[in-house]
Amino acid sequence: VTKKIWNCMLQWLGHRREIQDWETEVNWMSQIARRRGGVAEITSCVFAMVVEFLMSSKAGHNAPVFEKYQQKAKNFMCSCLAKGDRNTQKTPGGLIYRQRWNNMYFVTSAAFLGTTYSDYLASAGKYLKCSSGSVSLNELLSFSKSQVDYILGDNPRATSYMLGYGNNNPRQVHHRASSIVSFKVNPSFVSCRAGYPTWYSRKASDPNLLTGALIGGPDAYDNFTDQRDNYEQTEPATYNNAPLIGVLARLHAGHSSYNHFLPVSSSNLVIWSSDSTRHGQNQVAQLLDSGNLVVRDAAEDKPQNYLWQSFDNPGDTTLPGMKVGINLKTSFHHSLSSWKSTNDPSIGEFTWTFDTGGFLQTFIMNGFIEFYRAGPWNVRVFPNAPSRDTSWNGYNYTYLSDPNEILFMYELTCSSIIARVVMQLNR
Repeated sequence: VTKKIWNCMLQWLGHRREIQDWETEVNWMSQIARRRGGVAEITSCVFAMVVEFLMSSKAGHNAPVFEKYQQKAKNFMCSCLAKGDRNTQKTPGGLIYRQRWNNMYFVTSAAFLGTTYSDYLASAGKYLKCSSGSVSLNELLSFSKSQVDYILGDNPRATSYMLGYGNNNPRQVHHRASSIVSFKVNPSFVSCRAGYPTWYSRKASDPNLLTGALIGGPDAYDNFTDQRDNYEQTEPATYNNAPLIGVLARLHAGHSSYNHFLPVSSSNLVIWSSDSTRHGQNQVAQLLDSGNLVVRDAAEDKPQNYLWQSFDNPGDTTLPGMKVGINLKTSFHHSLSSWKSTNDPSIGEFTWTFDTGGFLQTFIMNGFIEFYRAGPWNVRVFPNAPSRDTSWNGYNYTYLSDPNEILFMYELTCSSIIARVVMQLNR
């Protein structure tokens, strides 16, 4: 749990307590929040807390409850994509359809879930498996985009249901401020009841444009009647717009392909993800002679344009030509780390990295404790390193320090040598 979320909850609850283990804390907090439910002030805190614990697998004995919501989200997205056991109804034009009155609320919420769920699966190295087949991350984003496109005019009526967007908008919105003329035009007082015969029943376009408002939308057959008293279709609502803001923000960030390299097991379970954020059109994976596994665009083979490469992520092993260092522009660390155990390749006790404070030199850290230091570079070698020359025993060492990056790497001067450097589990 982030400190911001925790302080948010504690401030509302008025509690001051020492933090125990996180599983105990989240269970304690969720129980109190549930007992004091219905308070609007805690909504954002609770939502952020639940999402963070759910995605980091720290739900403790509440995991079964959270997993039910995960399963519901999965089933719902499968149904939206017509790959579930019970699929969501859609209009002939492709719009999600749930109810007659203000259906657009369900549309924007479903589109928002599509963008959020696709990004969650990408970050977790997972994919969506439905009863009628697997779903790519791009399919989820494409679904969300299709709903937004429909809303903004890509539909059988060529009507934009967001007021003020496009050339074909509804003109008689079920909204008092839109339908009654401004007091700057007519300062006469309009009582509540007087507004009905004069303005509500008026068969003319609204005198005021409610720019950006999203109205209820069409019926199950893409039909729409632009009349002020047709409140089921012409009434705007802030909760229509609220999810749409998130969808538009995500789509604005890019709708290109995800470039995650996802090896899967024999049972089609993702066992690892490259977690790349760069985009390409026609991606290929290639194992180079150097041992570098790269993901690149099929028409691009320049190393600086690789979408992803294993040499940027040493793990516990470095090969000749692999960097160990820091990209000073992005703060990305190319660090060598031991495994947690012989069967668990996640980061373990020991890490080999650079320290940018003081003289630049490499360290091996045991957690936060300095275990070994190589000493500052002396133009030829690190003084405390085993080698005594840059061409020692068939190896050539390179050290670079400039405003962009700090790096150390070794290369072989003899092609008959096969070498690797491994960070061991134990001392």
